[in-house]
This record gives sequence, C-alpha cells and structure tokens, in this order.
Amino acid sequence: MATTIEEQLTEARAEASRLQTDLAAAQSLAGETQTKLTAAEKRASDAEAKAQTTAAALTAAQADNKALGEKVSTLEAEAKTADQKAQEILAKVGQPPVGAAPGNPTATSGSVWEQYQAIKDPAERTAFYRANKAALQAAQPPKKG
Repeated sequence: MATTIEEQLTEARAEASRLQTDLAAAQSLAGETQTKLTAAEKRASDAEAKAQTTAAALTAAQADNKALGEKVSTLEAEAKTADQKAQEILAKVGQPPVGAAPGNPTATSGSVWEQYQAIKDPAERTAFYRANKAALQAAQPPKKG
C-alpha cells in the first residue's frame, strides 16, 4: 500500500508535533530537575558552612576547656588547707595556735587522746574536743571497772 506524499507529509507533521510535545515535556522536566538540583546544592552549602562553624566552635571550646583545666590544676596546687590558712592568720595577728604554747603538744605530736589530755586550759580543751570529737571517741582508752 503506497501512500501519497500528502499522507506522508501529514504523518511527518503529526510525528513532528509529538516530538515537539515530548521535547517540551523533557525541557519542563529538566527545568524542575535543575531547580531541585540548585536547592540541593544550596542545602549542601549551608550544611558545609554550619559544619565549619560547629568545628570552629568545638575547637574554641576545647581550647577553653584546656585552659580551664590548667587553671584548676594551678589553683589546686596553690590551695591551702583550712589549718594552714588559720595558722597564717594567727601568725599575722601574733596569736600562737591552740596547743602550741610551751608545755602543750602541737597538733601533730602524739595521739589525739594524748594531745587532749595534755591541754590544761578548759576553754582550749573544750575547743579541741569539739574539733576532734570523733577521733577522740575512737581513741579513748577503755574504761576500767
């Protein structure tokens, strides 16, 4: 079956029209894809910037943490016990520490019980007892009887 030129032309025009419709649909799809790609690239760029900001903040926090750790170590090394501070204050005032007077034991000599027994002044003895109550009760010799 032979087709005439006019029929072939009509078929060609119909094919061209279908191809133009397909081309328009493909171009529309390509435009949508390009829009989605641009949005995805923007999100990726934002995420990268946020990651860099977070990394910089982490580095700064780690440096602060290290500096604070060093400061804590320094302060701990310089820290004094309450007893040392009290002795310094008393030394500035010119008052000898309790139990350091001649004839009285110092805070480091003998057992707690012996120190307590050696204190003759009732006020000093009471203060010493209150400060060392648990140790004195533990160190107290057993009662006879």
